Amino acid sequence: MAELILAYHKDDKEIAGLIEASMKNKGHQIVLDEAPFDTSPLKEQWSSKHPKAKMVTVLITKKMASYLAESFGSASEDPLGTLNADEITIGVLPLVIEDVEMPAIFSSLISVSIIDKKPS
Repeated sequence: MAELILAYHKDDKEIAGLIEASMKNKGHQIVLDEAPFDTSPLKEQWSSKHPKAKMVTVLITKKMASYLAESFGSASEDPLGTLNADEITIGVLPLVIEDVEMPAIFSSLISVSIIDKKPS
């Protein structure tokens, strides 16, 4: 089974730990990766640190959204980065768990926001 990475803000360690335990109980190989990340493209960082990984789930909370905006908000290139076809390709899945807008660095990804509403 492929290794999965769960990237999270350091203040969200408890939530990340709960998700990690749940995923491991289901037989997944999961590695926690705590922000801060350096300024090189994120996919390259994750691929070099975790060469067996095929997917990164980024835990999007208010703290992480703020961190990503401060760290990568003015990046002139796509901060997710791209990898050459002969390199390991890694998927990125943002997991929004608080009422927060999708950070701009994920604008190249297709995303849908579903807001729970009380029936009228």
